Amino acid sequence: SQGLAVYGGYVQSAERSADMTGATRYRKFHEWIRLVPEVGAALRASLTLAGAPAWSVKPYKAADADEATPEDKERAAWLERQLANMDDTPWSRVVQEHALADLMGATFSVWTAKLVDGRPGLADVLTLPLAQIVRFDLDERGKLRGIVQQDAAGVDTPIARERLVYSRDMPTTAHPAGDGALRFLAESIRRKLALEELADKGFEKDVNGVPVIWAPVEEERAKIGTLKEDGTIYGEADFTAAMAPIREFVGAKRRTGAGVVLPSGTYADTEGNPSSVRRYDAKVLSVQATSHAELAKRINDLGWYILATLGFEYLAMGRANGTQAMHEGKLDAAIRYVSSSLNRFAETFRRDVVRPLWILNGFDPANPADPQNLPGLAWDALELANVPALVNALAQLFSAGGVDPSQVQHIVDRILENAGLPPLAELDPEAEDAARADAAAAAGMKRGPVADPGAAADNVNLDAED
Repeated sequence: SQGLAVYGGYVQSAERSADMTGATRYRKFHEWIRLVPEVGAALRASLTLAGAPAWSVKPYKAADADEATPEDKERAAWLERQLANMDDTPWSRVVQEHALADLMGATFSVWTAKLVDGRPGLADVLTLPLAQIVRFDLDERGKLRGIVQQDAAGVDTPIARERLVYSRDMPTTAHPAGDGALRFLAESIRRKLALEELADKGFEKDVNGVPVIWAPVEEERAKIGTLKEDGTIYGEADFTAAMAPIREFVGAKRRTGAGVVLPSGTYADTEGNPSSVRRYDAKVLSVQATSHAELAKRINDLGWYILATLGFEYLAMGRANGTQAMHEGKLDAAIRYVSSSLNRFAETFRRDVVRPLWILNGFDPANPADPQNLPGLAWDALELANVPALVNALAQLFSAGGVDPSQVQHIVDRILENAGLPPLAELDPEAEDAARADAAAAAGMKRGPVADPGAAADNVNLDAED
């Protein structure tokens, strides 16, 4: 079906990388999330954005109707209460788990039911570990009819499609488990990890800064077996003690934050006169050319490619270059990426959960097996918007169009609500007049007679000459 070979529920894959098949694939994905900072940063930023908006249920409204019926409004409110009061899993976590489908390839959840206000309603949504999904039941067209979950004890549990909430990555493969963005990054991540290991070894073995010390080792060793000034024999222990300060300084761990003091004596020349050649001397090695800079640049480039593929390139802005406008443009692209994921999940949940609940409750008697009056799920786009820029753009738009402020009061109130502020109080002209009158009376001011603006013009002779 659709180019897939399925035997006993096992989908045959054309994947050539052994670590990108079966449960190993997901273990590797989770390993990269923890080992590769760019993947972890993009994942956390994506899930933070995905879990931020509040959700609501919009009642069904017929195309020729001005508003939804009272029954459809009540049903939408009934469903919205269930999303906010599931048994164990917060709704924001369900959204985040299904947003992971873009990264991992797919998300499989099981929804459970309970009686809510005497009707079959939603109890909870539980997400399954991808590594435990071992077989897929597909029809002749490749459409998913169910899965088989295998727990840690090796027990298989078939789960019908009707119980699943199934989100899938973009259609880059016919495999029901999808590809996921991490599969497209596999080679780049492998290269980056290998280059980082090579860079670490290069720094460890770099000879730059390695100390080199000249000392009269032969002379000191020649003293072994001779008499010392105190009459004792100069032995191996004496030689070791004389060389100990030098050996300790050469050792990198002991040298940390330390220096060495050497005798300042020089060798004598052939005539016995002091020369400029020191008996003890020290310096450090210095290599003019290394590949460290090129290696670091390549690692940095791979990190940038990873963020770009995940849609979160803005996280790397400012490290080397980039303008504020470019940063905002990249951030907008990341928000569009998350918005697309949320929109697709809204469609998925409507298909996999809302539709079965409407069928179970018979909410559309005219179409009992295929209800046409399903409500829709909506998320608050204002949560992901650049509110200051949005307010400025709206102000310019309304000003250019000559829009009266009272016509957009609901928009202003919605923005204030998002900021946690109360809505603007409605203006009452009569109350304002009364307040002004009270203030004038308190100040001892009296209202004078109001002149008729047309009275002075009644006897004007327009033909009179100056």
